[in-house]
Amino acid sequence: MFELDRRKQDEKFPREENMSRILLVDDQESIQKLVEGILQSRGYSVTCVANAFDAMDKLENYPFDMVITDVMMPNGVTGFELTRNIRKSEKFGSIAVIILTGRREQRDVEKGIDAGTDDYVIKPIDPDILISKVDSLLKKIAKPENNFLSATVSELASWDTRTEIVSISEIGVVVMSEMPAMVGAKVKLQSGIFDNIGISVPSLRVISCKPMTVDSVVAHSVELHFIGMSEKSLQPLRLWIRNHMMKKPA
Repeated sequence: MFELDRRKQDEKFPREENMSRILLVDDQESIQKLVEGILQSRGYSVTCVANAFDAMDKLENYPFDMVITDVMMPNGVTGFELTRNIRKSEKFGSIAVIILTGRREQRDVEKGIDAGTDDYVIKPIDPDILISKVDSLLKKIAKPENNFLSATVSELASWDTRTEIVSISEIGVVVMSEMPAMVGAKVKLQSGIFDNIGISVPSLRVISCKPMTVDSVVAHSVELHFIGMSEKSLQPLRLWIRNHMMKKPA
């Protein structure tokens, strides 16, 4: 029975060279089909299960590069608990994990981060944001292929050393820092720009860190993506970016 199930999975999600395999954990068939379609259009191989128990079984028996999991699921085990169980495993504890949920409160985002998740995607799902986050985690690329609004800014920020935010967009910020940052690290970036925008200090994940020379001084261009940015926070951010762009001199 096990071998038959494995053959069926291989037929549905064939292994291709350099194809990343993603395990989607969600009990809603409509969400499974939506996310599966989005990710397969990008070339990812997707396997769907409905609960945390089936997810752990798949992880024990098949190789995966990422888990995308809903929070509220049947059988009493949440996505937060699944993430904690994954992180405890010596076999697959370092796998990338994204929480996929309709829970929008900042405390829920913080709970997911504390559980060990790498990122957070809010329902209803924006395909571009989902793909950008998946690409960033799996490929460690610094340049998203999506057309997000972006505004050039120059705002001082506090982060272990002198750091200047040089641009901000719907998916994150780019800063210039005297010190390098570890790719994949999760940080809180303190800056008055977030008060000006009207949003809480966001959680961010380091996507890339590139050394460069500015006026004969070695600096680092660091790209960070927002973790769990809700639609409520994105609305004032988009408005601020548009207003900022309109104020720029021609």
